Amino acid sequence: MSANAPEMPKGRIRQMIQAYRITKRSEPSLPFRLLAWFLVVGGVGAMAQMVLFGRGIIAVSGAVVFGLLAGLLAVLIVLGRRAEHAAYAQIEGQPGAAAHVQQPPAPRHVRP
Repeated sequence: MSANAPEMPKGRIRQMIQAYRITKRSEPSLPFRLLAWFLVVGGVGAMAQMVLFGRGIIAVSGAVVFGLLAGLLAVLIVLGRRAEHAAYAQIEGQPGAAAHVQQPPAPRHVRP
């Protein structure tokens, strides 16, 4: 590895944080979009579950958990798509960009 190459983050959470930072640089409205996705998808999921299962204590607590998980899933999907778009836009026009995009990632056991 070259001396000025950025170190790869270790762990999934650090990768997501790095993807968020890179994406936010190219798209400043990202936090508001992610919040909107979280609230809309989580709210719709929670309301749908409350309509289906009623308004008892267990149903409401299940709806809250389901809404939080559905919202989080939506945020992660949107963040992944936006991060991919930002990464491709960042390498666009650079020599070797096509080879970088076409190269499949190395298996996990091969990585250092």
